[in-house]
Amino acid sequence: MGRKKVTFEYITDDHKRKLSFKKRQEGLKKKARELSTLCGVDVVAIVFNGFKFLKFGY
Repeated sequence: MGRKKVTFEYITDDHKRKLSFKKRQEGLKKKARELSTLCGVDVVAIVFNGFKFLKFGY
């Protein structure tokens, strides 16, 4: 059984939006770390949240 299609829309609730951003950012960091470990390469990700750049590398 497949997953249900997700529709993307702006999250109007400030708290929910910030929480979703933080969760997605942590997921992106995990994927970058895994890619670096599995492939033996340097990985850099730059995320812009509207106010500042958040960057991390492995």
